[in-house]
Amino acid sequence: MVTGRLRYSINWREPLIVLLVITLILSLLAFVPLRSPLKAHPMLLQWAVERPTEIVRVIVQKYTNDDSVEAMVLRQGGAITQDLSIIRAFAADLPASAVPQLAQAPGVKWISPDAEVAQSDAAISTANLLDSYVSAIGADSLWNDAHAIRGQGVTVAIVDSGIALHPDLTDLHSRSLRVVANVDFSGERRVLGRDGYGHGTHIAGIVGGNGLFSLGARMGVAPGVNLVNVRVCDSSGKGMTSNVVAGLQWVYENRDRYNIRVLNLSLNSSVPESYHTSPLAAALEVLWFNGVVVVVSAGNNGSGEENGILYPPA
Repeated sequence: MVTGRLRYSINWREPLIVLLVITLILSLLAFVPLRSPLKAHPMLLQWAVERPTEIVRVIVQKYTNDDSVEAMVLRQGGAITQDLSIIRAFAADLPASAVPQLAQAPGVKWISPDAEVAQSDAAISTANLLDSYVSAIGADSLWNDAHAIRGQGVTVAIVDSGIALHPDLTDLHSRSLRVVANVDFSGERRVLGRDGYGHGTHIAGIVGGNGLFSLGARMGVAPGVNLVNVRVCDSSGKGMTSNVVAGLQWVYENRDRYNIRVLNLSLNSSVPESYHTSPLAAALEVLWFNGVVVVVSAGNNGSGEENGILYPPA
């Protein structure tokens, strides 16, 4: 009988002791300050430690609709450089040391480097541009069928280094230029209608060249489309992510005015980043959800150490 009572007592005491210990631990944790997660790209956090006085270019995505996050940047010695409202964000320059504190602010969603972007060419050899890519996708079979589908009535936004004046980008009948709008976000203030780097004109020709200059030997996929020239890279082919997002924002705001149905972005970020946090991916997703077909390049990493690595927005 004594043994039975003793076992009965122990079976009740053990869970009570465990419960008391858990309660004590929870009470102690209540007095431990919890740190907010650092909502910033690891590269920026590394710079904050290694070179805290250096001014870094960033893109800050936020949850709030007010200017409280911008005010915090100004208080920390930063400067707002561009409004990127298409993704509820802004570009800024600020000391690297300010990134960790800003990254803990409740209104901040994510801080990305305002990284340079680089052009990527179409994935075919230039030696085959006479006819191979057009016939490979069957575009030429649509040009002269019963519906004569050549892209007429559709506008394609070319977000790149610019579009130069070229006879292949004119209307075959009236000879008027099919580039219906030109905007420049490169910061270079170059004369519009010129492309110092040449990449944007190259892409525009693939999309909509009519072959006039080569007597039909070199034609684009849709020789009847209109084009919008959204220049985001300078004459050396360089541009920043914030320039590209600003250009995408212009497309979003003017898509109905120019009937922009397709956007081509043959650019990639120079910094790897998840599509969950990439400003480029966020802006392109807004356009996609608003009826614009988005075409992006996979990049040029087909060999070497970066073989197969995709950078945003790919």
